[in-house]
Amino acid sequence: MRTQDFTWCVLSVIIVQFITGSTGLVCDTAVESLDLSCLLRWDCPHASPNITYTVQTKTQGDPWQDVPWCVWLSSRSCDVSQVFSNFELYNMIRLGVHLSPSSTVWIKPHKFDYSDFTFSPPSVSVSLKNDSMSVKVQFPCATNRRCSRDVCCPISKLIDPWTTVTLYNELNRSDNQV
Repeated sequence: MRTQDFTWCVLSVIIVQFITGSTGLVCDTAVESLDLSCLLRWDCPHASPNITYTVQTKTQGDPWQDVPWCVWLSSRSCDVSQVFSNFELYNMIRLGVHLSPSSTVWIKPHKFDYSDFTFSPPSVSVSLKNDSMSVKVQFPCATNRRCSRDVCCPISKLIDPWTTVTLYNELNRSDNQV
């Protein structure tokens, strides 16, 4: 083998290694949650504008599955709220970046479980009728596949929000009722 041929061969290997090894796939992903909704957002600053993405989810013990409405996306977010139904199990979310029709690179997955929830405050109403006081706590609506999209589904129907209401006697603070 001539020196020139050897140099070309080494250069070819280095170029191929550079292209496949540094695809620029630095993607920042974040999971946002409010009232059992779950949104995956991402930013891949070095990705080509015509790159597409796929989002997959996995519940503890199950295989990875495509989120049907988040396959071959060009947008930078996917609402996966309708995917999860059991929040007591570990749920995972991952982003796939399509480099070509036959090549997908999967970004490190995110865990999503009850410890990741953020909730809006409940509304509390108090009424007094005769000598009886009534306290009503209304929890925020949740997005979930077990609920109809047209009806408010309080988060209390999906999880136990561990809520305590304590009433104090304004004249005697030690007089309270839980």
